[in-house]
Amino acid sequence: MNIIESGKSMIPMDQGRGGWHPLIQGLQSSAPVSSGDDDNPLNPNWQPSPPMSQQQVDHYAKELAPFRMPGWDNAATQMYNLRVYHNSRLQTVGTDSQGNIDAYVISGTVDAGFPPHQEADGDMHFNVKLDPQYAADLINSKNVQSENGELVCEIVHAFPATQGDAEPGGQGYVNQVTLPKPGQHVYLVGPYALDKDHGWMECHPVLYVGSTPPPANPPASLLQSIQGTSGFNTQKAVVNSKG
Repeated sequence: MNIIESGKSMIPMDQGRGGWHPLIQGLQSSAPVSSGDDDNPLNPNWQPSPPMSQQQVDHYAKELAPFRMPGWDNAATQMYNLRVYHNSRLQTVGTDSQGNIDAYVISGTVDAGFPPHQEADGDMHFNVKLDPQYAADLINSKNVQSENGELVCEIVHAFPATQGDAEPGGQGYVNQVTLPKPGQHVYLVGPYALDKDHGWMECHPVLYVGSTPPPANPPASLLQSIQGTSGFNTQKAVVNSKG
């Protein structure tokens, strides 16, 4: 088992979302986790989830409109284009007039029973139980079946990648996003997206984590780090907001 130290926590590296449950400092959860059978792209019987229709995209954009963070759109788009591993699997909701991905503020509580953990591509994966002001259908059936009915959240390149083809995306990038703690109430900023590989809804990539609401604009250090030398997605990708 590979262990990464983060402050006082020991964060086990995810061995895949099926059949292995992470622990933090001896905290063990009895919460259900995904079997991984139907939503694991390595399974020979796996099929990608269908993309959202334009009607669904428009519906979610309307529900999330009160939570827009337009000052973060450019950072969200650059992170998506330059740093997200296999970004074509994500179908994001909304674009601004410049073609940038819409960013939103999302708040809720980090699931302590399924605590933050590292994935092989270097991302930190954690789940958030949304606060009541968010529409219930922002969580879909896959989130309910596989992710405790919570929103999946990913901080990209929070750790060095152990998966070879994901390593180039971390070149020249130093994570600027605070890592969440189990049970913490947090505010997040990032795109709202469907992960077509797994079928659940995500906040990915997460650009801000904090116990207080985010500023109107990202810090300059975030953009500088995103724009560092990267080994893949070096040309602007087509933002996949319409499937």
